[in-house]
Amino acid sequence: MIDRTMTLHENGRDLVGVLAVADVPNMNGDIYPRETLERFVSERMSKHCFICDKLDDAMRVQLKNVGAEVIGADLREDGALVVQAQLLTTESGVVLRKMAGDQTHGLSMACMGTVGPDNVVRDAVLISITVAKVADLGGPFR
Repeated sequence: MIDRTMTLHENGRDLVGVLAVADVPNMNGDIYPRETLERFVSERMSKHCFICDKLDDAMRVQLKNVGAEVIGADLREDGALVVQAQLLTTESGVVLRKMAGDQTHGLSMACMGTVGPDNVVRDAVLISITVAKVADLGGPFR
């Protein structure tokens, strides 16, 4: 079982969490193939990618809600896409630090792409990374 709880890195400045798991239905029932997550790591997370504590009512990213910058991502053998992000000194950075400490929140992503009848997401583009209660992330996770 893969733990989706986000935590503080041992350095105390970074947050670490599993963003997605390859070939396993997520909370929406969508399945992201390993190749898609590999592309996220190589294309999107190698550029500026930020984590927000929330989106606004129109599901848009607001700069005031940015709390961490992704500094690394690794797709493990078990299919877990693990993200490490440096917490910022913004108000949202403080909120994310508290969420990481309470052991009840995990990372969630919003993507655009084509979902086939088999619920497999193709041609996905990573739009944003936010935080959600682990209980809301779905799937065979703790």
